Amino acid sequence: MIYIDGHHVVGAYTLKEADGTFRIVKCKSGPHTGFEAVVERLGHAQHPAHYGHGHGGHGEDSGHGGNGGHGGSGGSSYVGKTHWGNQGHGH
Repeated sequence: MIYIDGHHVVGAYTLKEADGTFRIVKCKSGPHTGFEAVVERLGHAQHPAHYGHGHGGHGEDSGHGGNGGHGGSGGSSYVGKTHWGNQGHGH
């Protein structure tokens, strides 16, 4: 929410981060102080999810000629689906 009173602006918002924590931003602005923001983080970050261990049917014996860049040792995901996935870029 943002409140405007003449030359002074005061506002705050809360954002849920991808790691499960919450970011709280409180800000204010005035003609003599300029823009000021205080950022807090609440909660404990969660560990990233682990995907695949080479047993997904895309390994060496899947008919792709070697491992074909599929399967293998798996990997770790540190972020969820990005906003680019819904905008038709690259696919």
